[in-house]
Amino acid sequence: MSLYVILPGMNNFFYQIIIILLTFVSSLVAQEDTHSSCQNLTTVWSVISVGLVGTLFGMYKKYIDSYKKLKEENQLLKEKEEELSYLATTDYLTQLYNRRYCIETGEKLFQLAKRNERPLSVIIFDIDDFKQVNDTYGHKVGDAVLVSLGIKLSHNSRASDLVCRFGGEEFVILLPDTKLEDALFIAEKLRGIIADLRIKTERKYLGVTVSMGIATIDFREDQSIEDIIKRADHALFMAKKSGKNKVEVYR
Repeated sequence: MSLYVILPGMNNFFYQIIIILLTFVSSLVAQEDTHSSCQNLTTVWSVISVGLVGTLFGMYKKYIDSYKKLKEENQLLKEKEEELSYLATTDYLTQLYNRRYCIETGEKLFQLAKRNERPLSVIIFDIDDFKQVNDTYGHKVGDAVLVSLGIKLSHNSRASDLVCRFGGEEFVILLPDTKLEDALFIAEKLRGIIADLRIKTERKYLGVTVSMGIATIDFREDQSIEDIIKRADHALFMAKKSGKNKVEVYR
């Protein structure tokens, strides 16, 4: 019975060999006496057994090799997918989340906050006089400023916060479960940390400042995360207009 289970899994060549051997055994049984047939039968079955073992071992080795190759290909595919996902959601320069990821994930945070009536705040800020930095020191130094800023933000943000490069020298931080007064405290802390930052150039150490705007969710009026971002952006404009290197709150 086990033979019939094995045979369908073999290739046609070995299948035909076994059929020929079985036919040969049947012929021996028909032509020889009982004693002789038993001896010949034993010999033939020994040959068949060795052949089957060799065949099954070869099939098993081929299966193992195919399994290993498939596993390696799946691992490479998984790594490639993770790399593509990382590139699609991450800003290449600062290694922060990019604008697309900020809006997509921010919308999920917004819907969750609105459904559960939980606070959600947004900080938006940009580097003061960044064009002057690029014009005076060159874009290489400008990129160094952005990289240093990205590192500082990553090291000084809470695990629950979503820190994003929104575009150019503009950044957005989404603060789930954070009330306006707490967002203000966080913004002032970050503003001070950035003001103390020094970036080495060929001539000297360069310092920069940022202006910040803050807004929080309005459960009655807001329809999306972009509504909060727009109000925070308006507060940012007021910070720029009133002197820079400061934080303004949209009320």
